[in-house]
Amino acid sequence: MVLSHRSGILTNRSGMLARQIVRADEGSWTLALQIADHMAIRDIRNTLEEVIAPHYPELCHRFIQQWLPRLDPIQRLAAALEVGHFYALDLAQLPDSQVIGLSQILSAGSTALESFKDELVSYRDVAIDPGTVIDLKFVKRMEARTQLPLSTIIGDVSLLVAELEELQRRNDEDHAVE
Repeated sequence: MVLSHRSGILTNRSGMLARQIVRADEGSWTLALQIADHMAIRDIRNTLEEVIAPHYPELCHRFIQQWLPRLDPIQRLAAALEVGHFYALDLAQLPDSQVIGLSQILSAGSTALESFKDELVSYRDVAIDPGTVIDLKFVKRMEARTQLPLSTIIGDVSLLVAELEELQRRNDEDHAVE
């Protein structure tokens, strides 16, 4: 399979990423991940969508599995949202693909919300600075309005991930019996 972009031109990094993903089937993901570290999420998504997923769905999935955990929580959510549709389209032939895609999005969302919640709490330190307009009263009001709702959402999303995994487990058992 010749690696090419729909327009016939791959950017240097996109081409390098595509080649390393294909080569990773024989060994390590290190080079592909190092190249991805220097690319925008959208560019990685484009490379996967246009070059890798249609021809190498298993490698696409394996790359995503290696790549997402390397990202910070907010980037991981952005990346999971960018590639989530692959699991319903180009990667649909993989076992449990829709479950994998949704689970990645839910897990990344939960982690991103936890990071957001933690960031809001860190403003207590800002509030003690006499040169800021953000005072402790405001921070306490902000926490009162956000911490419980965010904790509830994070807990609910975590429960959905566990429920999704349980649904998949039952489905796998049902198909194993047949």
